[in-house]
Amino acid sequence: MKKSLLALAALTAFAGAASAQSSVTLYGRFDPSVARNLGTKDTVMQNGSGSRFGVRGVEDMGGGLQAHFTLEHRFDADDAEQTSGKMWNGRAVTGLQGGFGKISFGREYATSFLGSQLQPDPWGWDTVASSITAAVTGGTIAKVRYDNSVTYNLDAGGFSLGVQTAVDKTAIGKRPVNMAVGYGVGPFKATFGYEKPNMTSTKEKVMTGNVMMNFGQFGVSGHVTDGKNAADAKVRGYLLAGTAQLGAGQFRAGFGRLKVADTTVISAIVAGYHYSLSKRSTIYFDYARNSKLAANKWGYDFGFKHNF
Repeated sequence: MKKSLLALAALTAFAGAASAQSSVTLYGRFDPSVARNLGTKDTVMQNGSGSRFGVRGVEDMGGGLQAHFTLEHRFDADDAEQTSGKMWNGRAVTGLQGGFGKISFGREYATSFLGSQLQPDPWGWDTVASSITAAVTGGTIAKVRYDNSVTYNLDAGGFSLGVQTAVDKTAIGKRPVNMAVGYGVGPFKATFGYEKPNMTSTKEKVMTGNVMMNFGQFGVSGHVTDGKNAADAKVRGYLLAGTAQLGAGQFRAGFGRLKVADTTVISAIVAGYHYSLSKRSTIYFDYARNSKLAANKWGYDFGFKHNF
């Protein structure tokens, strides 16, 4: 009887420990904005920054090893429709993580996107500003996510590394590959990215480099893009951006330029002010203007973003 009680107590303690060391989190964002996009006179309601609903979790397996997963659904804020035919269009990954880094399998963000292309953009490829910032930092070549991917990430002592490929070959019989490396110390950070989508052409590739300085209330970043598109034309660009904390809000500004085959297709300014009403709610206004458009050279958006 005594042994049975001891065994029961041990099992109860183990179950409690396992439960405490595993977690599942529900999260999301709802971000409708009223906008006029570049190249059009129409006023529309749309996503300001990718409305989403997701669930993620980790399980402690002992010895510093954890299993992880993330499922993220994307939808349009104006009519609640899915942004694509995929239920989990944002992310659908699982894998292992520990002192060796993190391995993920499934539909995942490109390491070149997260580790390099996204880094210098104060808007994070979101709002009407992204029509400029995303085009310049990605060179209109980069992809945000890849299906059927195997991804490895490591962060150690200010050094970061990400490498990704896909198990399935694309329509042209090749596998997409991308990578990013970075190093940050104090207020300084530098990153480099390389991506070869291999979706429609083996010619297509993009390299990106960034330098960023964060001074607390102020931040500045510089970015360069160099690559070739599917037509084997040179693609080159740069983005200069800065941020300034003004009370509970942040002022953002940037200037970007992109050339394709020696023809300037983007020469633009972007600016905005994002005011935090609380830790989770933000109201914002952004403006963008591309002088190289034939008509309707400017756009704006005004939105309310709530994270949960």
